[in-house]
Amino acid sequence: MRISIKNFIAASVLGAGVTIAGTVHAGTITQTEAFTFEFAPSVALVMVSPGNTANTTNQNTLGFTGINNFNSALGSLNAVRFDIAWTGGVQNTWSNSSGFTSHTATFRSDINFSSGSAGNVLLDTAGQTTPPPPFTPIPLISTTTLEISGATSITSSDANLLALFSGPGTIASTIQLENFVELTVLSGGSVMAFTRGCPSICVGANGDPLTQVGGNLTVTYDFSETMAEIPAPGGIALFALGLIGIGAARRRAR
Repeated sequence: MRISIKNFIAASVLGAGVTIAGTVHAGTITQTEAFTFEFAPSVALVMVSPGNTANTTNQNTLGFTGINNFNSALGSLNAVRFDIAWTGGVQNTWSNSSGFTSHTATFRSDINFSSGSAGNVLLDTAGQTTPPPPFTPIPLISTTTLEISGATSITSSDANLLALFSGPGTIASTIQLENFVELTVLSGGSVMAFTRGCPSICVGANGDPLTQVGGNLTVTYDFSETMAEIPAPGGIALFALGLIGIGAARRRAR
């Protein structure tokens, strides 16, 4: 069977277009940033006169500027994992302006984490309600310290979050220390109550030193990397044969 030069060249060019599909590789990228809640911006304070109840909330929110979004040029982002660890102390304090005061105070401190469509997640809470103090003819002040610490891991493959965490810029995540205090004064003089993170170092209930509330956020990107397609060896060989055939045909024409 005879094959014309034209058909041979066409088959060679077609064969040269055959490629091997790109290979998919799984990869991870991890970044970590520390955070600390300074005590001054974290104070929730209320002052109440006898026969009244009042409460207040203070929210100290921190962003993350040292963790970059996923670089989409590396491949396709499959999931984002957040590993969060925190530790420290919060102080609860009340003080009456005169003796013979009866009151109760409720304190609560929450740590919340927010990241796009992952929503707002309550990581930890610490609180207490103080009973009415004993009646004395002199002003009193009382301070207790509670430890708030822990660790958790959150993984999300939500499409909206993956889109939010891809491209230029830093991650759209925040962590928040929320302090709450509610005070009821039954009788006597006015009372002040407040809750806050430890100023620097404070002593916990068991005598251990506690620091300002802080910790670390670690973000891990799980992605698929697709290698570029490469020509198949058979296609390259066939294309070379086609070039040889063209050269032979030209020599015959002479």
